[in-house]
Amino acid sequence: MAYSVIFRFYGHLNDLVPEPFRARAHRIDIKARRSVKDAVEGFGIPHVEVARLRVNGEDVGWERVLERDERVDVYPPSLSLVPEDGATLWTRPPEPVLFVADVHLGRLAHYLRMLGFDTVYETPDPGDPQLLATALKEDRVLLSQDRHLLMHGSLQHGCLLRSRDPIEQMKELIARYGLARTARPFSRCMECNTVLTKPEPTLLDQLPDKVQERYRNKPEALRYCPTCARAYWPGSHWDRMIGYLREWGVALS
Repeated sequence: MAYSVIFRFYGHLNDLVPEPFRARAHRIDIKARRSVKDAVEGFGIPHVEVARLRVNGEDVGWERVLERDERVDVYPPSLSLVPEDGATLWTRPPEPVLFVADVHLGRLAHYLRMLGFDTVYETPDPGDPQLLATALKEDRVLLSQDRHLLMHGSLQHGCLLRSRDPIEQMKELIARYGLARTARPFSRCMECNTVLTKPEPTLLDQLPDKVQERYRNKPEALRYCPTCARAYWPGSHWDRMIGYLREWGVALS
């Protein structure tokens, strides 16, 4: 039984749909009765990108079957669009937010760790089943640009990144999850994700001569990774990293 329904997408969901559907209501033809979930995913929008569904002005769940000439309004998980009455399909992850990033997001994973966020990232590619298992078991937000991966029915927390630029990707996550408020810059190893500690006094003797000279009287500026044995100090890269924090609106505590 063929019929048509009207769809309207809001906010940054318009980034994900074809041009004719952006920022206006548009009618589509449906060849057989289908749920609103099937219809939305037919546009390539994972369920983790949707906070609210309304059919003919009433809030509905994903299982709602669409009827002829109905209007569907689809809202993203934006703080300005999530209703005060709690009628939302999207839940904010617990704080501090934990992440797991797919193999294509290595630079983003490093930046998240730089801000102090626990971020699982593995190479070689652990594969989709392992990424999903980690996200579900550890209540992590799965980060990817793979729409089909984020459509997995069991996934509760996920984010489809729009930009391919890691700097812009960080801006997306900071805006979506309010990360600027809970960030703890330079508290976690960017390579292995371990929380950094204060180094033993003997560590200074293992560092380059210029670093020893500069930090002999202020070893508190140094940090050490007990897992991979990396040492961190404000070196030549420091100004660039501080610039990132300012661009992202993150305060250096």
